[in-house]
Formats: sequence, structure tokens, C-alpha cells
Amino acid sequence: MVSMDKQHQQEEECLRPAKLFIGGITRHTTTKQLRDHFSRYGKVLDCVAMRQPDGRPRGFGYVTLDSPTAADRCLAEPQVIDGRVVDMKRAVPEGSSPIAGT
Repeated sequence: MVSMDKQHQQEEECLRPAKLFIGGITRHTTTKQLRDHFSRYGKVLDCVAMRQPDGRPRGFGYVTLDSPTAADRCLAEPQVIDGRVVDMKRAVPEGSSPIAGT
């Protein structure tokens, strides 16, 4: 019985979307370029190259892939987007990061 629950939990884990922070993108990198690049690893559910309210690029973006497995494949190798190696890590929802000293 326990093994069935664990197997079900692992299956659900594979179906959960995974959001990645993509840092160090060039000022010319577009949301479409991010989507095109990461679509080779899995289905891209959401994607954005962040911009200031006045339209200036902020130098980072987010990509949400359809599974943690797809995200792991991305994180396993350096990614070059628009001629630059970007910094990638799993996105942490606001307010959920551990507080130092506790």
C-alpha cells in the first residue's frame, strides 16, 4: 500500500510544472527567443523576458516547463541564449525562501 502511494506521488511530481529563473540574458533577448530555446527540453507553459515599465530590458526572465524532468535537463548543461551563457536556477516563489539565522 505504501509503495502505491509513493508511486502515485512520483507520478504527480512528474506532472507538476517547473519554473526556472533565467539570469544574464542580453538586452536584445526576447520572450520568443526564450520560448524557442527551451521548447527543445519540453513543453513551455509560460515564458517572459522581464522589462521595466518604460520597456527597457531587466536582463532576466522566467520559463515554466511542463515537468521537473524537463527543467532538470535544462539545468544539467550550460545554456547559451543569444550568444551568451545564461545563469539558470529553479525559481523560488516570493516569501518561501528560508530566512537566514532561523
